[in-house]
Amino acid sequence: MRADSDSLSSPTRLSLSLSDGSEDQLDRLQQVELARTTPMSQWRAGTVQAWLEVVMAMPMYIRTCSENVKSGKVLLGLTDEDLELGLGVGSSMHRRKLRLAIEDYRDAEGGRG
Repeated sequence: MRADSDSLSSPTRLSLSLSDGSEDQLDRLQQVELARTTPMSQWRAGTVQAWLEVVMAMPMYIRTCSENVKSGKVLLGLTDEDLELGLGVGSSMHRRKLRLAIEDYRDAEGGRG
């Protein structure tokens, strides 16, 4: 019977563990939503970091990004060399992926103006 009581209490334990850090997770999801609905030039540092982590699936660059990129305007102006030296994006494929995504945002904003 003990196994049954343990299995009954496991959903409670699961929900408790999910609630730890849920504010951070909620904030990250809100930042991702901002990234989806707001022009990149209006992004703040948190939105840039959420975009890099969740949308681009490149969380390994968040630390250097948080030190060097304070807004979407800065992100829009990055060159290939900036991505490599300033953000530490050593992989040419990662730089290309980032450059293409940034260019898409730049083009979209150019079309609005």
